[in-house]
Amino acid sequence: MRKVGTACFLARTSNLFEGHQIIVVPVINPDGLAAGTRGNANRVDLNRNFPTSNRKNIPEFGMEGFSEPESRAPGMLQKRYQPELIISIHQPLACIDYDGPGREIAEAMSEYCDLPVKKLGAMPGSYGSYAGLELNIPIITFEMRNVEEDKSPRSMYDIVCKSGEHCPNLQNQGKSPTILI
Repeated sequence: MRKVGTACFLARTSNLFEGHQIIVVPVINPDGLAAGTRGNANRVDLNRNFPTSNRKNIPEFGMEGFSEPESRAPGMLQKRYQPELIISIHQPLACIDYDGPGREIAEAMSEYCDLPVKKLGAMPGSYGSYAGLELNIPIITFEMRNVEEDKSPRSMYDIVCKSGEHCPNLQNQGKSPTILI
């Protein structure tokens, strides 16, 4: 059986992630992906639907944090697995952003791609605000280019792998951290 995608990456880089638990959530907003929109089927922007002190309770963001099942899912995963690191993949801002104590990891990732580190700031009710500021978990937002513009031969996985080799926060130090992607 041929391994593809994430399975292939994890098999190729097993030495880097030895002793780590990797949780991969390929799509957090399947309705939005199918419709080509940022909002879910209820037209709620899921990346503004987390229970944070800076959120805005408006219909576009949901009238309360975690009002949508798609935003509750990462919250439940965080509670169950208690990740040491979260990597969130977005586009099209073409940079590596971070919230919480993620600066060192963001800088290491930036060394292996042509994306600069840009501290964009924690947006109201965002996953970065929730995980990074409220829970103090390093969260890296890997902001890819528009798909049409991205001609880079390196995949995001290769960048994570190479930066992890040089970043002590990603190396096993006697415990089994979880990395949520």
